[in-house]
Amino acid sequence: MNNLVTLRIEGKDVKRFVFRLSKQKIGFYFIEYHPHSAIVTVSYEDYCKIKEMKTIYEIHLLRLKGFVHLKEILYRYRIFLLALFTGIFLLVFLSHVIFSVEIVHNKKEVREFLQEELEKRGIRKLSFVKSFAEKDAILQDIMREYRDYVEWVELERVGTKYIARIEVRKIKEEEEDNQPRDLIAKKKGMILSIEASHGEVVKNVYDYVDVGDVIVSGTIHNKEEAKDYVRAQGKVFAETWYTVTVEVPYFYKEVKKTGREQKLLSFRFLNFEFRPFSKFSTSEDTILYKVENRLFPLSISYLSSQETEVDESLYTYDMALEKAHVEARTKLLSALGPEDEIIYEKGLKNYEEDSKIIVEIFFKVKEDITSYIEIQQEPIQE
Repeated sequence: MNNLVTLRIEGKDVKRFVFRLSKQKIGFYFIEYHPHSAIVTVSYEDYCKIKEMKTIYEIHLLRLKGFVHLKEILYRYRIFLLALFTGIFLLVFLSHVIFSVEIVHNKKEVREFLQEELEKRGIRKLSFVKSFAEKDAILQDIMREYRDYVEWVELERVGTKYIARIEVRKIKEEEEDNQPRDLIAKKKGMILSIEASHGEVVKNVYDYVDVGDVIVSGTIHNKEEAKDYVRAQGKVFAETWYTVTVEVPYFYKEVKKTGREQKLLSFRFLNFEFRPFSKFSTSEDTILYKVENRLFPLSISYLSSQETEVDESLYTYDMALEKAHVEARTKLLSALGPEDEIIYEKGLKNYEEDSKIIVEIFFKVKEDITSYIEIQQEPIQE
């Protein structure tokens, strides 16, 4: 990069002075003469020589070009640049410091337990932020060491704060309850199977039942007279019926997170954004810190950027119909119990509207309809 200086020389008979400079081996890149002045461009080294010369001519600096120009700008704005880079450094540094750790649980002893375990592993107030891998390893270590006590534990970072949540295992204490009860249907359906260990079965397989119908009675009868009351126990599966409506657009777009994450700075001026050192083409961003001025349209943000993948597809009618059935099954199964299962399905009607297909599907489900209700005992006649 050439370091050039443009000067304006003023005085009487400027040409003579320029000729004198050339005789002293000062090279000119540009010369433009005016009635009482001349505009010349010389190297920075020659400019230094001219400044040291004693002359009656007035010499004014007009423009710098090259490294000396950059140096002059840096020197002129040195205080602003120093404050800017100091601010960015403090912003990045402070964003990697945790200022508080909040533990969410309703029991004080559980909160104290988790706080102690996190502090033993370096997660405490005024500590540095852990990477995703380090945080995951800490949580897995707690789960592994206290697997008989901890059901699950999670740690979420919100800015300069950690929020920890924990669920401990519940030790079931089976208390003997002798309160008599009936086994009833919690849903309308057709009975497919009955398993009863206590009580008197009053319905048969393939019987239709409504909500609240007694299937296994806790009242033991003898010739239509109540002789005893027991606590009915069992499980009943019935065929139940559902109608599920699903909408599937012909143009499908899904954004998925890959699990990769990076921290970076974002500079925004008006609607233009610049992200130096960004590794991801598409991402989902969380603003950790933001510096902006309402009067000047420039902002600097410190982001947590999570890489995403965009899946775009254009469905045909048959593809959209098949996806609608898959989504309907998934939607229904998520609302059923772990032992329930779909035994039959049939599309009722399909129609198109606003570039999407709307499908109504009928399902038959083998579902656990077991429920209980306590018996209001009546005096038994002896």
